[in-house]
Amino acid sequence: MRSQFIFTVALMTLQPTLAKPTSNRGSFRIKPRWDRSEPTESSETNLIPSTYGALKSEDDPTDPFDTYIITMKGTEARSWFDIFEEMGFNATENTKKQYFSHTNNESGYHNHIRRFETDFGEKIEAFGYNMRSFTMNLRESEADGLSGLEEVAIIEKNSVARPTVIEEDYIEVRNMTVGKFEKRQQGLAEIYVQKTAPWNLQRISTRDKVVTNGRNVTDMRYDYTYDSMAGLGVDVYLLDTGTNIEHKDFAGRAKREFNAFEGDDGKDMRGHGTHTAGTVASINYGVAKNANLLAMKVISNAGKAPAAGVIQAIDHAISRHNKRRKDADFKGSIISMSLSGPGTAESVKQVMLTAIQAGIHISMAAGNQNKDACTSWPARYSKELPIITVGASDINDKKAGFSNFGECVDIHAPGVAITSTYHKGPTSIASLQGTSMACPAVTGIIADELVKNPRLRYNPLGMKRHLISMSAGVAVVGVKNGEGLANNGFQGTSDEIFIP
Repeated sequence: MRSQFIFTVALMTLQPTLAKPTSNRGSFRIKPRWDRSEPTESSETNLIPSTYGALKSEDDPTDPFDTYIITMKGTEARSWFDIFEEMGFNATENTKKQYFSHTNNESGYHNHIRRFETDFGEKIEAFGYNMRSFTMNLRESEADGLSGLEEVAIIEKNSVARPTVIEEDYIEVRNMTVGKFEKRQQGLAEIYVQKTAPWNLQRISTRDKVVTNGRNVTDMRYDYTYDSMAGLGVDVYLLDTGTNIEHKDFAGRAKREFNAFEGDDGKDMRGHGTHTAGTVASINYGVAKNANLLAMKVISNAGKAPAAGVIQAIDHAISRHNKRRKDADFKGSIISMSLSGPGTAESVKQVMLTAIQAGIHISMAAGNQNKDACTSWPARYSKELPIITVGASDINDKKAGFSNFGECVDIHAPGVAITSTYHKGPTSIASLQGTSMACPAVTGIIADELVKNPRLRYNPLGMKRHLISMSAGVAVVGVKNGEGLANNGFQGTSDEIFIP
């Protein structure tokens, strides 16, 4: 086990990694602020402004188009009009097509995208209160030029993540059954044992290896020991495919809070987000059975999560979290991300840093490629930030064959044959596997610990160290990093006193 943690909580401005083109928008050219040359006769004739000297010819295949995220420095407080004008964009705002991505009117906070258009028809989408960014289609050479501007912190391609679940040809959808819960006691706390739990919940509440004794791994015949107050007053922001908020096992604690996709109703059409939400906090399948579940739809119905949408969702969570801190019953906030994308997403890292500084805890899936987790985002940033990257284990306490590994993995949790809530109706359940299923178990443990340990409420680094320390009793076989198996603080049935 690792015994030391060194986190460099600092924003680094990195040069973007440029990939192959995905789109083409024609002959539009930006006239950057840094180019002081006079328009040429040719450019006046074609109504195209003179270009920066590094720009290449119109048909140069080495200068592709792509959608970029441009993130401003924290000190940049000017209006978007002033910023765009200095960059060389003569932009007007389309106030009739502002998109409000906020979907829960009760929170009183409205996050929206402001839309602008340049004289040459190029679309700009600006967003963010705690971190200001905008997206725009650019040629590679244009993006390279913008990266040199003083007010720009990061410019990078709008990379795409996907849910970290193993896609299966057939998923058996079942209906939930009535659970059995026994009240027990430990000190002044009320402790319960759920006698009808999935195996993963038993595994995180004991140091002992799960023995099936003739039970199927997907049976609801395992024992889960938990604190009756687990998650009470904690807000969990689920950046996922949406959540089936009508599912009975959420008992009214699930709400739609954010949707990154215009024209989408925010419902979960893939089941992934409902499943992860169930592992966090549903009655029969969840770790912290009292937590508030806030659905943040950042993964489209096609299974894609653009980094820009992830940034907007985290920015939204920060604003709502800061407002919630004033409430007497508030116990803390967690962002849970069961998604993974190749390469880097530095703007996502920066907005996560802002969330951490606000006191928000962040857990995420390691990814399912059976490779180094440091090669994908957001998992790669756990070496630099106090966020928690979760790998997956099986019922034999071995590393799941698909789970990513390496120095960016901090802890493991059950991720194979996990039964939880589903999107096919108000009582539907299904069994899935992936680091997507492991991450929400750790999210639920964080929610539990936020109630038990108020001193960690706004201390993500302290919480990370605490969870890793709690996991030290069991080592997952087949890994060298983050080998501890997540545990909710219970050692086994001998710890509790039964109340008849």
